[in-house]
Amino acid sequence: MFAKLQNKIFLLKVLTVAVMILIAGNIIAYLTEASDGHKRPTINFSSRQVTVGVDEDDLAEYAPLDTLIDSLMIGEFDIQPGWIRNDRVQLDNVMYMRKIVQIPKYFPSTLFNLDLTKLANKLDWEILSVNEKIGRQAGAADFSIDVGKDGVIYERMDMVVSPRIRPSGKEVFFIVNGFGFEFDDNVKSFLELPETFSVYVPKDQPAFKVISFEAERLAKPVIKNLPWRNIYYLDEKGDERELIYEFFELLNNIPNRGFVVLSNKPHIYELIKKQFSRVTKKGYIIRSYSERW
Repeated sequence: MFAKLQNKIFLLKVLTVAVMILIAGNIIAYLTEASDGHKRPTINFSSRQVTVGVDEDDLAEYAPLDTLIDSLMIGEFDIQPGWIRNDRVQLDNVMYMRKIVQIPKYFPSTLFNLDLTKLANKLDWEILSVNEKIGRQAGAADFSIDVGKDGVIYERMDMVVSPRIRPSGKEVFFIVNGFGFEFDDNVKSFLELPETFSVYVPKDQPAFKVISFEAERLAKPVIKNLPWRNIYYLDEKGDERELIYEFFELLNNIPNRGFVVLSNKPHIYELIKKQFSRVTKKGYIIRSYSERW
């Protein structure tokens, strides 16, 4: 009985010492922060203490990333320069950058966040938080992003859905043709692509059955007949740069819903592999097309 009492007393002493150490640590941290002359507002994101604002010299180090973010928006996501507003917000004796961006309805926010995170990490910055606010209309969502490092926000970005911007969202159905004579490595390479498109194989072609079987296994719709309206063929001329230009020019000129037919050539394979993600970033909606009968 006496031994158990001694153990309880010992544990109580250990806990008391631990609490005193924790309190002392917080007091030291508070005094250190108060003495450095930088008073910053703090925000708690997921139990993580985040500080807003830095001095002017530190903010200057962030400026190149801010420029690259604007380039990402304009070049990859078709955000117009006039839709981006950049300001500096002055607090007591620190400041941070504020970016307000008008975005259209159905803006691909997930793809943008992935690209922004990749860009920031490449230059040793980080995304500190992403907060989304669902709008009243389907497909519309405002969201904010805090960018910085070491728990300090250097820039706050507010992405605001604007009713003045024409909603993106053209529906595009991609079809790759030229298949059916044989089931070879070229056919396999196209079917194994993860991107969304259909393959056109006439029913009278000798490899129709085997291609249809493999395509179904890999979730690629096989069509036996091409649609009879709103069909557009890519003009495959010039080098890779010219092909990409023609590709996006074609998408820009099709109506709100169209079918784009591509050949089963190696350069088209590379186009699908490299550019389909950019199609989505630019606001087009890629749909899967299959025949009803």
